[in-house]
Amino acid sequence: RCAPNDCEAVVGGVLGPVGQPVALIVGCRDTSGRLRVSGRTTPLSPSARATMTYVLQPPGASHPWPRTIPSSRFGQLPSQPVTYTKVKPRVVLELDVVGSFEDDRWRHACHFVRIRSDLKASDLPAHPAE
Repeated sequence: RCAPNDCEAVVGGVLGPVGQPVALIVGCRDTSGRLRVSGRTTPLSPSARATMTYVLQPPGASHPWPRTIPSSRFGQLPSQPVTYTKVKPRVVLELDVVGSFEDDRWRHACHFVRIRSDLKASDLPAHPAE
């Protein structure tokens, strides 16, 4: 669900350790229901880092994303592999986004607003490309 500058997405991974995440890797479902890497957040504040520590869980046996993600997914060129830590893709966030959504991703880093504990990952509709 997206409105201008306000979107929800699912956390699928973190940059840095799960206990002290520096930033979050987020995803949206495409029209086939697949959770796609859609972007990353800007660096988290100390309070957001502490909050995320309590809600993130290890991914379990299966996770829909690869071991590394090309930095081009985050708008960084030339593309380099980005190593991250996978988490169970169940936590929904409200994000403040600037810029457009194209090719299943946001062109710029998103700003973490809050956890949407009232929503499940399965509640989010497919995010069509603009």
